[in-house]
Amino acid sequence: MRSLINVLDEINESFFYSRPITKENKRIFSNFIASRQGQPGAYNRMFFAPTADDDMSHYKLFTGETPSRLSALHIVGEECCRALLKLGVNDSQSKLALEKASSSVLGAYSRYRTRTGKRSFPKAFFCCPKCTCGFWRHLSARVDDQSEEYLSDGMDALKSWRNGKGGWNMFPQHYTLLALTEMDSKKVKAELKYAAKFCEEELSKVKRISLKFPQRRLEVMKRVLELI
Repeated sequence: MRSLINVLDEINESFFYSRPITKENKRIFSNFIASRQGQPGAYNRMFFAPTADDDMSHYKLFTGETPSRLSALHIVGEECCRALLKLGVNDSQSKLALEKASSSVLGAYSRYRTRTGKRSFPKAFFCCPKCTCGFWRHLSARVDDQSEEYLSDGMDALKSWRNGKGGWNMFPQHYTLLALTEMDSKKVKAELKYAAKFCEEELSKVKRISLKFPQRRLEVMKRVLELI
């Protein structure tokens, strides 16, 4: 394996389309991701570093949006945490890498909130909307009270960012919808209902799609309508 981005994409696509991953491949994927934890170039020095074959300047989110290079480094780290949680490989290497990275990002998040000096800065919001969605995807794969609390507060804040067109100011539309389809609460359902008209209108324009990212966006919008 040479590309962390490609491995993440393969894992995310497998879970997105409910394609089984063999036990052996789960172990291989998990160990590879874990091996990148704390390597030179990792976000916050404790996340997961891309390899020499990864071009972070042209990184695309699972749904095709393009973040800045710094945001991409952060989001890849969140996606790695999520992948390790979803893969569920409990060997010492994977567990330690996940523990270190998760502790790092939650600590960095806490420091970021303190540094803003804004007591009203909402929980579950990170430095920018794109990074926030990656953070939410990580949190939604966890099973603990803190994650549920953060996501609940995040949904309260997201509502205030609505643009009146079925989306949210500065948030990547389809990556946000993807994150929402992976959560389950009344607040999430309210945001999905808000986005439903946008999804219906976009789906009505579709005739035939064969490219990877448009296909994924199409499937995300279908799932939004199925979940409301």
